[in-house]
Amino acid sequence: MLAPSPSLAFGTPSSASGLLSLLSEPDPALVAAALLQLKAAVPTLWHEFAGELPMLEELAEAAAQPAAVRELASAVCSRVYFHLEEYRASLRHALLSGPGHWSVGGGDRYTERLRAEALAIYTGKAADMTAAGGAGEGEADPAADADMQTRVAAVVDEMFLRCYADGLHEHALGIALEARSLPKVREVLASPPDARARARLLHAALPLLQALVPARGFRLQVAALVADALAGLEETHGGLVQPPALLKARHLLGRACDVATAIVKDLSRGEPGHLQALQAAFDLVDTGDQKFVLDVTAAVNAKAGPADAADEEPKVDGEALGKVRQVLEGGFAGQLELAFM
Repeated sequence: MLAPSPSLAFGTPSSASGLLSLLSEPDPALVAAALLQLKAAVPTLWHEFAGELPMLEELAEAAAQPAAVRELASAVCSRVYFHLEEYRASLRHALLSGPGHWSVGGGDRYTERLRAEALAIYTGKAADMTAAGGAGEGEADPAADADMQTRVAAVVDEMFLRCYADGLHEHALGIALEARSLPKVREVLASPPDARARARLLHAALPLLQALVPARGFRLQVAALVADALAGLEETHGGLVQPPALLKARHLLGRACDVATAIVKDLSRGEPGHLQALQAAFDLVDTGDQKFVLDVTAAVNAKAGPADAADEEPKVDGEALGKVRQVLEGGFAGQLELAFM
């Protein structure tokens, strides 16, 4: 660690010219002290040394300089680019400056904007990176691009961990969905600390999925994860699962047989189950997906058998089964008739 020169241990300077002249000194400690002062002066004097960015960037990349000097130079460059509103270059230098000069957990405007830029890169919304780090000049450098992506991924991984620690699982899921990362979606869905928190996340997942993911293939993959997780949670903590959410997930996946199995199961467990089965039938008709309703109806008929065979396995209530069939087969007319029963 370089010790700043005592002669430069003063407050924020009123002019940057003297400090800039020190950057060409051969003594690394003197250069480091000048960079520390420049870093402190960025909020008020950035416009004075914005024109010296090429020299600062050369210093940040100088292999002959100690790591502490290179990191300080990157920290200064990052903050100047931030004020110039060149956020890609600002992020690149922030990542190069190391954790001693930038932390993803900060609450200031600079950190918030760089977090947003990192997320834009991670989710693939930003343009392809260039060797100029967003300055818009130069040829693309695959090695630099890969290094940047690795550093950004590490930053976003830290953001995921912070989301888990703070209970912001829905926010983490939104990031994973926008990034189209199925492994991250699995990780997020498994991240809640208890069944109640997991149920809340799973119930929020489908609206997020439909809002953020237009690609049908990826949407179906995530819907399958959600449906299977909800079904598993229903087995162990049935009271936490909202049946319409599971029905919606199965509808998205076209799992008519699973829906029919759930309806027949409800018909065999007394009045509360009968009401739930009837509500499921109404919800199915409300989807307007006639083919899916017909598929479910056929599967219910196959699983439950005719209404007069309700004493056979599975032991469904014949009257309740008849009402469910009436809604499924009669559609809206069936709903009207049942409304007056």
